[in-house]
Amino acid sequence: MKKIIAIGIMLVLSGCMIGPRNKSETIGKETQQSLSQFAVPGRTTNIDILKKFKKPTGKLVRDDAKFSYIYSYWNTNTKSFGFFSGVAQVELEQKTASFIFDKNGTLEKFIYTEGFPYAHFTPTPVTQTKNPSFEKILYEYSKLKIGDHSKKIYKKLGNPLYKTRLDNKTTTLSYNDTSFSCGICIDISDDVMIYKYFYCSAELNDQEKAVLQQ
Repeated sequence: MKKIIAIGIMLVLSGCMIGPRNKSETIGKETQQSLSQFAVPGRTTNIDILKKFKKPTGKLVRDDAKFSYIYSYWNTNTKSFGFFSGVAQVELEQKTASFIFDKNGTLEKFIYTEGFPYAHFTPTPVTQTKNPSFEKILYEYSKLKIGDHSKKIYKKLGNPLYKTRLDNKTTTLSYNDTSFSCGICIDISDDVMIYKYFYCSAELNDQEKAVLQQ
């Protein structure tokens, strides 16, 4: 039996992570250009997205009243290494689109990435020390304020699971529960917090399910 170098699928979106989910075939043929023509911030709604792309890979709800649909497509190709018939490598093609909506369901922005790991994000695992429980992290998170220094955040929350550099100035700290169904994202720029939110995976509501049945 061949030994396969497997690649685990973890969705990393704007620095935040959710666990493995089912793939969305509808996003497989899309590009940045085709999505830009359809998904227009301030005009396109979550219902429009559901009608076109069907059931998302995942839905996230946030404590800032925003929510998002995540569509992720991947395809694997197994390659053998010539004489080394006992070893194979799995190459992973991946496309992911995250549509972020305001509380009324109007699109604020979308993020599209191709490849694995993502071309636009650089997740860096952080050396782990004994961190507080996630319940304790949530409590301390609730007391953090915009403008707090990164040293205070590390002191209160411990080391994040991942640090993700989004651009030359902004880094996102990701803290997750053990199931990866909930988490915290904290954006740091010039060593101070500029944004934060808590998120959880959620099921589609009755209205969303009705759209998918049409």
